[in-house]
Amino acid sequence: MDAYWVLERLTLAALSKPAGCPLSPQRYRASLAQANAARCLFDVWRDGQLHGDATLTGRNGLLMFVTHPELRNRATLRALFGPLIRHLERSDGRALSSHVVRANALSLAFSRKRWVQVVRQSTGGI
Repeated sequence: MDAYWVLERLTLAALSKPAGCPLSPQRYRASLAQANAARCLFDVWRDGQLHGDATLTGRNGLLMFVTHPELRNRATLRALFGPLIRHLERSDGRALSSHVVRANALSLAFSRKRWVQVVRQSTGGI
């Protein structure tokens, strides 16, 4: 589970505290273990390196995902989201919720371009 925490810190450490959601290793590891036990942890590994991971948590399907900044590309996103979408289809999923930090310009642009419908805004995210 350490590779997941390293990737989380690499991608979100500088953004999470100013957004009012500082990273907690204990909370993160507990959430990851819960998603894994529910078979709602999706990841992409290549050559022994974690390229990205996504988790679905809670009854409403809150999506959290991160990708390595240097390995973020179409192939990684397809490998990450393909199994996740198939899981949702098998589970009769209807919608996903996700929190996007406003200060993360790449994530914000990706989300708006692909699938996000803004339903609520806060000072830290949409």
